Amino acid sequence: MKRPKLRILDAQGSFESIGFLHGKQFADEIQHYVEERVKLVASGSWSVSR
Repeated sequence: MKRPKLRILDAQGSFESIGFLHGKQFADEIQHYVEERVKLVASGSWSVSR
């Protein structure tokens, strides 16, 4: 899997405002990551057998 170019967010302010800005600026990447992880978990490939 080829990794995308690393994006950097330079933010200042309260934890809440930084988190909000992060979510807004990286919304597409976050959504893609969540979708990949949900598929992986649902497939049974991402589980620990004990």
